[in-house]
Amino acid sequence: MDWLKGRVTDTVKPNLASNSLYDWLWFNIVKSTSTPYSLNTTINMEGLTTNDYLNISYEFKSSGLVQDSAVTPYASIIGLNPTGNKVMALNTQSQMFVNNSGVVSISIKVTQDMINAGTIKLVAYYLGYSTGNIYYRRVKVEKGQILTPYIQSSNDIESLRKDIATSKADIDGMKLIDTGLRNDISGLQASRYNLINDGNIPVVNSQNYPAVIYTLDDNTLKDNEKITVFIYGSILADQRFYMCNTVGDTLVASIPSGGISEKKLYIAKSTWKVKDTNNKLLVYPYLNKTTANNTNIDWIVLVRGHVDGISEWIPSKSDVINMQLNTDVKNLKEAEILDRQDIVKLNQEITGEDALIDANNIKFAQLLGVDIATIKGGIV
Repeated sequence: MDWLKGRVTDTVKPNLASNSLYDWLWFNIVKSTSTPYSLNTTINMEGLTTNDYLNISYEFKSSGLVQDSAVTPYASIIGLNPTGNKVMALNTQSQMFVNNSGVVSISIKVTQDMINAGTIKLVAYYLGYSTGNIYYRRVKVEKGQILTPYIQSSNDIESLRKDIATSKADIDGMKLIDTGLRNDISGLQASRYNLINDGNIPVVNSQNYPAVIYTLDDNTLKDNEKITVFIYGSILADQRFYMCNTVGDTLVASIPSGGISEKKLYIAKSTWKVKDTNNKLLVYPYLNKTTANNTNIDWIVLVRGHVDGISEWIPSKSDVINMQLNTDVKNLKEAEILDRQDIVKLNQEITGEDALIDANNIKFAQLLGVDIATIKGGIV
């Protein structure tokens, strides 16, 4: 690296290159070709004059490079204006790239064509290699003829800041989505089972007060735990569904009729109140009209948490077990009926075989000229 002596200083100058390749950029060289390899790097010429010099440097490494004996090795970094015309060229000894690594630093005087370009795009040309790999990184373009330590350009840093800000926004968005999903999952878990057993047994035109007493599947609801009650039914227009735990003085939820007495879905989000055995839900038509109540409930669902989206009855854990048991019993009964039918059929077949045997015996006796009773009497 003797060629760098006297051309390196510890003083850091701004990098005029945008997308200055902080990480390695890989080129796979395939036979000698005039096709350019884009470095994805640009130079901003704003503020420069024809009296300025630019020092352009980059770090490189290579592997598996094989020279093509038929072509003179040639390497060049070319600067193109926005229309694709060449406005600068940096020629380098091709031999230095062969299975080597290091830093290339070349100074060039600014020309009017470069200034007129405004923005210069850097591309690389390689001739004289049949195969191999070349890697570039840390392109630096700085005013002057002295190489100073690499830093990213202000444009790259600003772009990085924007990327970080966007990433943070994306992360915050993902956190919100995650929180929403967690809430949805929590709600689904909470509403997976009804806490009321037999909540689908209809209550029809009940005059009672309470109209119905439901038994909960367990007594694990805690004091002030969030709950949601769904009732599909109807009460009188000037009443409300008034729900209590175990006894009538422990209100857990209340839903007004809304001034109509037609069937609809009533929903109440509330908190549980622990009382006594903590496993009952009493549903009252409030205010009580003694014998003039007319309470109808097609189904009721009580779930943990404040949830939405339940529009039909769902079973409790005990309901699920009972439904399965009922299904099993039904299947057993059906199987038993089939078994009995098979037995009857078999008996019928056996009876039919006996009748055929008797008929054959009678015919045989007639051929012998004897009484069938005599033959049967001789069989023991």
